[in-house]
Amino acid sequence: APPYAELKPDRWLAEVCREEMRRLGREPVAPEVEAALPMGSTDMGNVTQVLPGIHPVVGVDAGGATVHQRAFAAAAAGPSADRAVVEAAIMLARTVVRLAESPAERDRVLAARERRADS
Repeated sequence: APPYAELKPDRWLAEVCREEMRRLGREPVAPEVEAALPMGSTDMGNVTQVLPGIHPVVGVDAGGATVHQRAFAAAAAGPSADRAVVEAAIMLARTVVRLAESPAERDRVLAARERRADS
């Protein structure tokens, strides 16, 4: 088996996260586009095979540069990246609050955790 399983994002959490991204003035990529993005090496796919989870992507204004290029590294240390990190933290916090405020979804996520703890 490959060391990293395919990412299996929780649909409800992912949609709430996209809504919160929009509230912050950011336009999320479509789910099918996000699913096709290269994720590199991450064990988050392994996690999402057994627990509800998400792996949102928040953009940085890198002037067209892509990861592993010097221009991207410079942009990742700039104001656009600082703003992206703060907004991503807000987006995730709001997603967790909405989960806490939704009894059915909260129970579903907690039940998944309990199933995992029992195995």
